[in-house]
Amino acid sequence: MLRYILFGLPLLFAVPDLKVRWEDVKQQAIHIEVSGQNEILEDCLKGGLEVRYRYELQLCRRRTGWFHACKERKVIMQSMQLDPIAQTYSVVKDRLGDDQPQENQTVDTRAEAVGAVSMVDRISLDFLSQHQPDFATKGDTYVGVRAFGECRGEYSELMSKIGYFITFGMVKVSAFNTGWIDFNLTKE
Repeated sequence: MLRYILFGLPLLFAVPDLKVRWEDVKQQAIHIEVSGQNEILEDCLKGGLEVRYRYELQLCRRRTGWFHACKERKVIMQSMQLDPIAQTYSVVKDRLGDDQPQENQTVDTRAEAVGAVSMVDRISLDFLSQHQPDFATKGDTYVGVRAFGECRGEYSELMSKIGYFITFGMVKVSAFNTGWIDFNLTKE
């Protein structure tokens, strides 16, 4: 019995995988995808609450003997929520800090909604380098990427933090945090 508990425990607290790859052969844009299911987000969506993915990206150049030179961190927010009357899912995508309005769309199935918020297409190196193309092409550069998943809705903040305090910080409100992953921009 103990063996099943020990093998099943990592699955309970499993963090989805974060994958970064080139968008095309020209290597001018990257594609980010969060794969794997998270039970907390599934329960949140079934309960009618908003599921929000937050992607943070930062273009950096490695330097010897000193801190890395990095551009300003870019944030991309994507969320989905079930509309109980129409039985459709509302998906909102927004790149914070740019001059473009947020993108709103409506999809019919949960799989389409999860697919829409769990990937970010076409993040150009120009956007990450803040329109300084030399920064991304010269030297040993990389893009640091991390993703957060959280459940947002109408519930008492005090009630949501009770579990956090009772367990001495072992249970957190956010569903997952992938941690930073470095994607090297060395062109092959």
